Amino acid sequence: MCCCAYRPPNASLSSFKALLSFFSSCISSINDDSYDIMMTGDYNLPLIDWQTNCVQPGGTQEIQQSAQKFLAFLSDHLLSQYVMCPTRGNNVLDLFITNNDRVVT
Repeated sequence: MCCCAYRPPNASLSSFKALLSFFSSCISSINDDSYDIMMTGDYNLPLIDWQTNCVQPGGTQEIQQSAQKFLAFLSDHLLSQYVMCPTRGNNVLDLFITNNDRVVT
């Protein structure tokens, strides 16, 4: 499964939760455990520290909750994020996520 997404910086928590719910239903509809998931895009979640997979303080409560929901989504689906260098200023906003580290070079 391959998908690409853009989360605007001002996206509401409800719209982001709807996106994650859609992704979850797509993943759940696959009946084969040998599938690979690859997700990429600009998620605009600068508060996530990808070295520790923790949400840093700051931003609005809605952005904090979006970041926490995203980390929970990744954990629930056994997904890892692989971009560790900043992609915009000092922030890692553009992400590559997969359940298979063999697709990362």
